[in-house]
Amino acid sequence: MIHRSPDSIRTENDDEIRSKRTATLNGVWQSIQQEQKFGLVHTRLDDIRLAKTVEEYLLKMKAIKARDKIQGKIQRHKVAGLMTSAIIHNQPLRAFRPDDFEGLDTWDPWGNQVLAIYHGVSLCADAAPEKSVLVFSENPQLSKWVQEFIALLRCGSPCDDSLIHIFGTLCFGFFPENFGVLD
Repeated sequence: MIHRSPDSIRTENDDEIRSKRTATLNGVWQSIQQEQKFGLVHTRLDDIRLAKTVEEYLLKMKAIKARDKIQGKIQRHKVAGLMTSAIIHNQPLRAFRPDDFEGLDTWDPWGNQVLAIYHGVSLCADAAPEKSVLVFSENPQLSKWVQEFIALLRCGSPCDDSLIHIFGTLCFGFFPENFGVLD
């Protein structure tokens, strides 16, 4: 449970960040859907859980900025790690059946893990969200990394700092030109 602190007071910048994170996550999801690689046909992003995911990210980002005394924007791999944590925690990707009761609340941990990883890689690669799946086509070595990352996420939820370091290593190794880029 994340507790709100005085530092979590809403600012004008929050709305800009909120909009950017939501748009990026939606774009990555559309990319995954277009490729139809993962068998995530009967799934959708739940708007309420998506909003909770972004709000959790905002709180975690503010906490890390306060802890590390960061002024302004943070590096992309930090955004990727914090968003991955929030996605895994809130599970915004939900399963549904078109002919079934719409209120059925089931979740798909594997789909959320794929969404979180592709979202993070898209940020690190500086790829347009709708082209996030193409990053993997252009870098076939990433397939093994993704499989191992999913295995890690299945074992439990790594802490925020671990996820930040995982994406930092990915960014430094595969996309070094983006390692210091702020987002």
